[in-house]
Amino acid sequence: MPLLKSLDIWECHGLNMIGDLPALESLDVCRCEKLKTLANMPALESLEVKRCGRVEQVADDRMPALKRFWLSDLNALKQLPPCIPSLEKLSVNNLPNWESTFTYMPCLREAHFYKCPKMQTEGWIYTLLELAGYEGQASQLQRLSVWNCPSARLGWKLLQQLPNLIELGLDSESAVLLPSPLPSQVPTFLPSLTCLYLRDNNVDEEVKWGRVPSVGVGSLSTGGIDPRMFL
Repeated sequence: MPLLKSLDIWECHGLNMIGDLPALESLDVCRCEKLKTLANMPALESLEVKRCGRVEQVADDRMPALKRFWLSDLNALKQLPPCIPSLEKLSVNNLPNWESTFTYMPCLREAHFYKCPKMQTEGWIYTLLELAGYEGQASQLQRLSVWNCPSARLGWKLLQQLPNLIELGLDSESAVLLPSPLPSQVPTFLPSLTCLYLRDNNVDEEVKWGRVPSVGVGSLSTGGIDPRMFL
């Protein structure tokens, strides 16, 4: 099938490898219990791999066109490939053994993480910042959510290095948002933020939220924070 552009594979329990598909642009794989690896797919732009408990490798350097990457319920997966140069959106859900080792993703705009107990978000984002651009260009990450990832430890010091964020979601399992060493009001170092979701966060009352502009925070869930702090 050399000219195949799109492929959905569901509940193929005897499948252990997906071979070379040079023209494939979209692949959705779900509930293939014996699947372990994916082979050469240089034209692939969208990849979803879900509920394949034995998958150990989901992408490699031979997927230079990959833009959308969705991983869910992969018990054996421990790391991503070292380079996904075109990736724009990453969604990672319920990867119990993934440790978020270094991956080069200079085009990343959107990242969502849920229930990844070993994920080290801080190191991952610092790496993203270092390689986001050139000549000091800021990271282009615009949407970030981290839920139920107890090893992430995402704090203000790191978030203020992401000035292009427009949407941010965090919970107390993934972040400790204390004021120190918060130098100024939140809008001054997250100037593009329009949606903020905080759930049961450890946020000190002294955090300087500042005034929300009329075109600023469009959706706010504070999970126990006094909403008057935003007025």
